[in-house]
Amino acid sequence: MLRDELKILRDLTNTVLEQTHLRTVKLPEVPEKQQAIATEIRRIKTAWSVLFTSTVKDYVLKRYVNYQQAVLVDLADRLFAHIVADSRHGDGPQVSPAFAIDQALLQGLLELLAFLEQYFEAGFNRAGKIPDALIQDTLKEIRGQADAIVRLLESSDTEESLKQCLIDYLELIPQESYRSKLNFHTRLYIKDLLVFLTPVYRRGTDADRSLVIVDVLMYLNFNFYGFVTWLQEQINYKIRRLATAEERLLVLIEELVRVKTSPVMLSVSCDLSLPPLAELLEAWLNEAIKKESGRYFPRGPGDSEKKLGLSLSVTQLSLFIRLLYEEGFFTLKNITAILRFTAKHFTTKRQEHISAVNMGRTYYGTDQFTAAAVKDLLLRMLARLNRMFFPLIALTIILWTS
Repeated sequence: MLRDELKILRDLTNTVLEQTHLRTVKLPEVPEKQQAIATEIRRIKTAWSVLFTSTVKDYVLKRYVNYQQAVLVDLADRLFAHIVADSRHGDGPQVSPAFAIDQALLQGLLELLAFLEQYFEAGFNRAGKIPDALIQDTLKEIRGQADAIVRLLESSDTEESLKQCLIDYLELIPQESYRSKLNFHTRLYIKDLLVFLTPVYRRGTDADRSLVIVDVLMYLNFNFYGFVTWLQEQINYKIRRLATAEERLLVLIEELVRVKTSPVMLSVSCDLSLPPLAELLEAWLNEAIKKESGRYFPRGPGDSEKKLGLSLSVTQLSLFIRLLYEEGFFTLKNITAILRFTAKHFTTKRQEHISAVNMGRTYYGTDQFTAAAVKDLLLRMLARLNRMFFPLIALTIILWTS
């Protein structure tokens, strides 16, 4: 069982929150207590470093890191709230020995959190909450990066609707609702966006810049709803200009292949609550291809639903399916699925639309009259087989029955 390395810091934080002996700390004691906290922080880092290079299974290590991360955020939030409340009681707490100890402890907790994020990226929960003590600085950093991206967009010849799509996303950041979505992932995503877009604009005027930006956004899994809509509108505009269903279908297939083959960083996402960008586009393109295929392959008057007609009744078909099933003809062992498939793809001599429920009833409730009809069909099939491949047997049967 992995050891909880944060026990000492947890106990120390609880002591601070209970406002016991730390409130009586004298100024000469501050350096010693700060040194004790720093020593404990170094010890924890060393212990974690040894653990991360051990043979512990990845899923166990990931669960352990997630737990330690959650503990650190909880301790930091509680301690930060205590410091803020303490600082509102006058000018004294900001310069008191106890306040200095509280600050040293909070910085130590945040330092450990940064250590986990940096050295155990695979196990770190990026969707996890950012400590309250870091929110203001994080928002300031993100807004600065967002402003830098906006300046790039406004100083370029980027396609106007694409530019507005990005600006719409970036303008969400100053809003209060964005604060509730803030986590380690969103903090890094804006930074990645700036890092990847900056070289594109430093190339100077480029007629294909918008195409490059789209590729960058696809790579960064920019699944912002505005960008998804923009991409759909671009494809719709392209196919509306084509005269035939065949041309439109080819364009849609080309777009689907492009989406499927485009490189994507699946570890990042603009919005973690939504499916990946490629998945959203694939679903939409598949539906568009299905719709366009219906125009390119028109249905004939006798093939309104592309079903195969049979000369059997529903009860005869159900019994025939049952015989095949019980003889092991189907590799699929789910009879409900087989009946549903049959109802979807076949019509009978009296029913154009077969009910799978009705087939289920007749499957188990066949009468002798239906059985006789199916038996006659099987005998005729057997006679035909004998005539085709066993003529002597067929001749013998004819002579015997004549």
